[in-house]
Parts: sequence; structure tokens; C-alpha cells
Amino acid sequence: MPAATVGAMTFELERLAYETAQRALDKQERLLDDLRSRAGVLVAVSSLATSFLGQSAFRRPPLALAGLALGAFVITLAGSLYVLAPRDSLVFSQSGPVVYETLFGYRDEPSEIYVRLAYELDDYRSANHVEVRQVGRVYRWTAAALLVQILAMTALVTGTIA
Repeated sequence: MPAATVGAMTFELERLAYETAQRALDKQERLLDDLRSRAGVLVAVSSLATSFLGQSAFRRPPLALAGLALGAFVITLAGSLYVLAPRDSLVFSQSGPVVYETLFGYRDEPSEIYVRLAYELDDYRSANHVEVRQVGRVYRWTAAALLVQILAMTALVTGTIA
């Protein structure tokens, strides 16, 4: 294989590594955005359920069931607020000036630039991983609390559990 072809293939490998790391970080950011969007829907559904069923549900209710419905409502709101809260500790992109200053010495070595950027992006993704997973866990518990809230309020309204 000619030397020029080998050099071009190497450059492509580093570029592929960088693009893969960038896609993984973008995917992580989209996941967090999706969880936040869905958390907003949970708040809306919980509020609607409470506004439509609340007055009927809480007229002389069985105390345990009313407490369960109210507790699930509070958990739904608190969990959604946790998911929606801004997180300054998460990093999904690089600062242009910092990239320039850090990699200026490698400006004549594009393959080295791609490798260093790929590692840096992967470090960001790894650092974000624990917190993004925690947000996902809280979202799932929040969705479960909404289900409990709606079931409890429905039982209160229909009187199926006395």
C-alpha cells in the first residue's frame, strides 16, 4: 500500500474516532432533553388528573387511599422538578477558544487533533454518565408515581375501594 494511502487511512481512523465520540455525547444530550420533555408531560398529566378528579376524589375519602394519591402527586411533582432542573455539571460541548489554545501546538497534525478531541469528548461523556443515569432513574420512579396517583384518584372517585 502506498505511503500516501496509509497516511490518509490513519487520518480517517482518527476522524472516525472523533465523530463517534461526538455522536455518543450528542446522543447523551438528546436522552437528557427527551427525559426533560417527558417530565414536563408528567407534570401536565398529574396536574390535569388532580384538577379533574381532585374535588370528587377528596370528598370524605378513605384516609390511606387519599394519602397515597396525595403522596404520589407530590412525588410526581418533585421528581419532575428534579429531572427538569438545570445541571451545570454536565458538559456536552467543547469551548472553541479552549480547543484552539489547547491544540494550537498540533495545528500541523490533524490526526493528533482528532485523537485528542475524541478522548476529551469521551471523558465528558463518561463524567456525565452517572448523573444522566440518575435522572433516568428518577424519571422512571416519577412516571410510576403518576400511575399510582391516577389509579388511587380513580379508585377514590369511583368508590371501588372503601
